[in-house]
Amino acid sequence: MLLSTYLTRLIWLCVMPLAVFSAWLVYDIVGKLQEATDQEAGYIAKNFATAIDQHLNARMGSLKVMASSPLVDDPALWPIYYKVAQGFRDNFGSHVIFTDVSEPMHMLFNTRAPFGSPLPPLPKPKSNAAAPKALATGQPAVSDIFIGPVAKERLVALAVPIRRHDKIPNILVATFETHHFQARLERVALPAGWGLSLVDGQGARLSKNPVGYVLTLALFEPLVILFHQVRLRRRAVWHYFQKHWKLGFLGASVATSAYCIVLWAMTQAPIAVVAALRESSVIFAVLIGAFWFKEGRLRVGLAAALGVAMGVVLIKG
Repeated sequence: MLLSTYLTRLIWLCVMPLAVFSAWLVYDIVGKLQEATDQEAGYIAKNFATAIDQHLNARMGSLKVMASSPLVDDPALWPIYYKVAQGFRDNFGSHVIFTDVSEPMHMLFNTRAPFGSPLPPLPKPKSNAAAPKALATGQPAVSDIFIGPVAKERLVALAVPIRRHDKIPNILVATFETHHFQARLERVALPAGWGLSLVDGQGARLSKNPVGYVLTLALFEPLVILFHQVRLRRRAVWHYFQKHWKLGFLGASVATSAYCIVLWAMTQAPIAVVAALRESSVIFAVLIGAFWFKEGRLRVGLAAALGVAMGVVLIKG
């Protein structure tokens, strides 16, 4: 055996245990850091959830007090009861709806409108409606996101049944604009690069501003690339910009608008469904590539696109 071969093997024999130990040490350190990060994230999420629960419980307690008022029992006293509801609105920043228990439920008053104004039926979210649930269970209930017919914006409702002699003749509903939760989210101190979202029971986001996020991303992300390219080839960049700025502006506008629509949809519907539907753009990419750019891979592309479509159907189901 040559001396060089022997020394090479000896070196590898000495270095290999150290390399294995180093790899294990790195894995262990990264795992512990990830565990610490997950634990911190869990604490932040738990504390925020507790704060939201306290926020809702305070309003629930006041609604229960209102539900026990004798003003409910006499329709002649409902104008006074309306003023009590206005006091709730002034103190908690949440409007109050007083409804009957017919089908559909009718608003007897809503603090968003003057007393006696004609009002539409109480809206009923498709997934989790607070008032019907409170009527069925006899317990307070919180709804998923819905569009208020009077407010004309996204709301979350807290419903409390009004009990009289083992019957529920009426329901009290407090509504919250989703941007109130956004304000509470913005007060949470998060480490750099972290994000926190609040979702309802169907996965639709109650908070976060998708338009602001997209515009910020669209502004700062290309600036980094632009500055880098200007440093490398200033004249070429300027020449290309003068020649193609209209097409570039159109492409940037379409891309930003498309991404903004996707993130907005994630605030309106379950995130998993929107994400899956977003991937259905692969189907259009296949068709454009086959018929416009003549790539000639239509069968393979359609097979892949069919897999994406099936995934969308399965997630939706």
